[in-house]
Amino acid sequence: VHCLKYGLTVHNVLRVRAVTMEGEVVVFGSEAPDAPGLDLLAAMIGSEGMLAVVTEVTVRLIPKPQLAQVIMASFDDVEKGGNAVADVIAAGIIPAGLEMMDKPATA
Repeated sequence: VHCLKYGLTVHNVLRVRAVTMEGEVVVFGSEAPDAPGLDLLAAMIGSEGMLAVVTEVTVRLIPKPQLAQVIMASFDDVEKGGNAVADVIAAGIIPAGLEMMDKPATA
């Protein structure tokens, strides 16, 4: 999970300007957080360039953290690892990202 603290990419993109295969300039996004209708901005972001060529993106900026740390931990089973993550979050510490690897992935 690489989106815990800052959310998914779609949550941080406010506006996209793109050009379709037909040469039409299109703009997706709205000032309103919950604009009515289909979420075409999310569709454009999720398409990863398959629907149009993106020429401009407006993103939400977040302050750089004062401190960054990396922690590596090993657990006997997945449940113990999951419990440790739950305990960390319950303590009010929201990791920027988490990654779980099983034995075959680390061999």
